[in-house]
Amino acid sequence: MDSSLEEITNPELPLFSGSKVKLMFYQKPYILKDGITYGTSLKLLLVQVISLSINLDAERKEPDFASVAKKFGVCEGFRQAAVNS
Repeated sequence: MDSSLEEITNPELPLFSGSKVKLMFYQKPYILKDGITYGTSLKLLLVQVISLSINLDAERKEPDFASVAKKFGVCEGFRQAAVNS
């Protein structure tokens, strides 16, 4: 969908590296036939396109953790320190 929650129907939409999107997943549990191995997988539900980049030469390096973490911001919830103490 686009930023106003309208469905994107154009299969030729130029969505290249550098575009900004929001992704929605759901977490699905699984257990293998051996009955011992289990875990979860993420299934993509929705993509919301926030901005398009049509620059085919966009820089293709992996972002560092700090720059990605800033985009999330601090919130209430799970804290790793509570588990490790």
